[in-house]
Amino acid sequence: GLVVALQGRRRDRGRVHRGGLPAVALALWVANGLTPYLGLQYQHTAAMLSGLRVDAGCHNSLVMPEALRLVDPYIRLDVARVGPGHRPERERILLETLWNLPALYTMRANWCIPENRPITLGGTWDGVAFTVPDLCADGWRAALPGGPDWLPGFQRFQKNLRRTCPTACIH
Repeated sequence: GLVVALQGRRRDRGRVHRGGLPAVALALWVANGLTPYLGLQYQHTAAMLSGLRVDAGCHNSLVMPEALRLVDPYIRLDVARVGPGHRPERERILLETLWNLPALYTMRANWCIPENRPITLGGTWDGVAFTVPDLCADGWRAALPGGPDWLPGFQRFQKNLRRTCPTACIH
């Protein structure tokens, strides 16, 4: 048996094997499909179609336990003041929904007008408390925990997601 195996190897040395590319593509596809469960990405995996929730307290996957999630990517706001207090609807939206860093960048671009300043935010991100005295001020990002923003405008997670958990998951 050993001689036959060695003879077979000698004959295959000159051939180029192309079987690895489909395996790599399949592995990348599976890895992308696991990113919502790990808390790394959500938006570009079609997980929203099933009602999947991966945030702490609302995790509802039937096949992946919450303990496998690496981080809780959502920002929970417990304090929200927009300007001198004449924007109660915006403040309610801030408190009732989950946020992520790209959504805060978008909010900053859309809401930072003189009438709305200061936009004061306080809450937790991955279990760490923070206070942003004015989202519209330069240097606001330094008040938030976490490292550098690699892709600050890239929306990896759901937006407009309520802090309550009424949605069932189908997988």
